[in-house]
Amino acid sequence: MRKSIQKMVLTVLLLSMAGLIAFTAGNRYIRFMPRNRKETIQSQKIQLHDWVSEPAAASFYQIGRFVTNHFSEVLSKHSTPFISLSHTIQDSIKTMSMLTHFIQKQNPAIPRDVAAQEAAAFMRYSTKYGAPLDLVVAVANTESHFNPDARSSYGAAGVMQVTWRIHENLLRANGIHSEKELYTADKGIAAGCLLISRYLRAYGSPEKALGRYYGGSASVYWGRVSKNLSKLQRYRPKNHL
Repeated sequence: MRKSIQKMVLTVLLLSMAGLIAFTAGNRYIRFMPRNRKETIQSQKIQLHDWVSEPAAASFYQIGRFVTNHFSEVLSKHSTPFISLSHTIQDSIKTMSMLTHFIQKQNPAIPRDVAAQEAAAFMRYSTKYGAPLDLVVAVANTESHFNPDARSSYGAAGVMQVTWRIHENLLRANGIHSEKELYTADKGIAAGCLLISRYLRAYGSPEKALGRYYGGSASVYWGRVSKNLSKLQRYRPKNHL
């Protein structure tokens, strides 16, 4: 019971920190919570715009969820000074803003809220599974141009183009219970990050790992991914390199 209360307090604190940092970063507007409780939390979000040196930003809801998922354990162990944690959260918000805009730049058909969901998922699952953030973003750009509804003639689905019939058992064991979930930003990106992390551990080099992910010529696929990796790295502000 005591641990449960402590966790709730830490969650509130983290969300408050994320909100404070985001609000001080630039202009914003608030879309108030609807009276109809059946409406989703996605329609209750606070949008943030014009962050420092950054174009359109991600949603407050996505930021809050990312911060809660990543930093509650750190803070509960008291292993990171409060100010240091604050800087980490601020850096994460800036990175998420950058990714949101990069996704829309690469594919203008992606709505801002979807781009924000994808940015949050890239950050969350690359961290969770130990896959390099820039690499998984480059793979997503190569595979689908960040389109969550993409489906290949082979049956690969979602942002990361993961094939359900091949990886069903592994995906189910990691909380993805149907092929339909691969078409969501969260689960589709989770699946891709999971596979890439496993192949990196198994094959050692990114080129060989991605050759396994692709299921074809490693050198050809690595060439395609490398081009998109360079696009992302050129797009990053210098202070993010």
